[in-house]
Amino acid sequence: NGKLLHLFIFYGLFVVLTFSLTGLVRNISGAGWAGDWLSSYQRAFFYLERQPLQTGFIDGLPLFFRPPIFFVVCSHFMAQAGSSFPVFQLTSLFINTLVFFPVFFLAAKLGFPRKILPWSLFALFIFNPMVIQNATYPWARSLASFFALTGVYLYHSGFRKKDLSQMGLGLWAG
Repeated sequence: NGKLLHLFIFYGLFVVLTFSLTGLVRNISGAGWAGDWLSSYQRAFFYLERQPLQTGFIDGLPLFFRPPIFFVVCSHFMAQAGSSFPVFQLTSLFINTLVFFPVFFLAAKLGFPRKILPWSLFALFIFNPMVIQNATYPWARSLASFFALTGVYLYHSGFRKKDLSQMGLGLWAG
């Protein structure tokens, strides 16, 4: 399908540009967020190495202060590619760009013109500083947005079709 091909092309461009913007960061200090960056890496490393529950983190917060699914997914990919911080950063960047898909499908479902949708969505994502910040920073917000928007899409689609299983899946995903 040509429309799906366009979707993947624009998603690929978004990922490449986001990776390129991340490459411009010379020092991950975050103006006070450096501890958050390290804490996120430590949490992913915790799941990767199956460390004891009493493990301390640099921010002094407990393990489940942040949602664990993001760090579990990151640790899975780190187990395949390596446990270094750059691997964690690139893995989290890739996971955080996945929000592109449910936004596309939800916009198409709500009647946005499909002919200009990939271009518009690409421009909205790449020129929006908040989207770029959420994609490059290794936190669970974008993955939570991915699940919430996927849930909204599935629920809306199931509601229109009167499909209870799809509505239930939407409630579960969101």
